Amino acid sequence: MTDSIFQEFKNFKVLLVGNPRAKFEAIQAIRSSLDSQGNSISFEQPDRLPVVELAKSTYDVAVSGFIKPTFIVHPDEVFAKLIQSLKANGKLYLVEPICSESIQGLPFRTSEELVKLVKVIFFLLYSLFFIL
Repeated sequence: MTDSIFQEFKNFKVLLVGNPRAKFEAIQAIRSSLDSQGNSISFEQPDRLPVVELAKSTYDVAVSGFIKPTFIVHPDEVFAKLIQSLKANGKLYLVEPICSESIQGLPFRTSEELVKLVKVIFFLLYSLFFIL
């Protein structure tokens, strides 16, 4: 599945978000797939995203959660950074576990909560952009 998604990426600037539990071989497999299409790849670990400065409006594509094991729950601040880093027509490809209903105390979201979060972050970021 992953390779077929990455076939669409040709000569793109790609932000690849890793997984701290991933093996080196898993990271290299995805990088190789992206490299074979002539993409320029930047790599970052998800736990570092809240503290690093990502260039705004830089990437054509941001990819997170595809490196096995794919179990990553993206904090709100990570979503905001990923969305900020995308160009105007950029795309976010994301794999995240979701629940069919909210369970208090667990970090998982429902699909509705995930969509709502992305919409709110997008609205806030671009509303601030126009105010500034």
